[in-house]
Amino acid sequence: MSYGKSKYYLRQDYLTERQLNKLDGPVKTFSLGKPLDWEEYSQLPDDLRKLYLEKLCAKRHATAKMIGKMLGRPDEFVQTELKRLSVSPKATTSPEYREEFARWIKEKS
Repeated sequence: MSYGKSKYYLRQDYLTERQLNKLDGPVKTFSLGKPLDWEEYSQLPDDLRKLYLEKLCAKRHATAKMIGKMLGRPDEFVQTELKRLSVSPKATTSPEYREEFARWIKEKS
């Protein structure tokens, strides 16, 4: 039995530099730690939208109404988006959390 060196080749090993560059797409950077307006939010892929909304609900105690105000969208739209992404927002929140959320939006904007 012989244990020689084996080489494994990938498809990329046979591509030219031009072909490799064609495979690479543009790099997009998203900052999920700040309040997003509708334009920024709409550019997020669904997995990041879900993560962003989950973090808002868990960390910032955000309700659908608060999220709608931040995004500049009606409550019905936000409810539909939350349901589509299977995110459960807070039903209600205390005045302290509402004030903290409003401050967070003003600080980061």
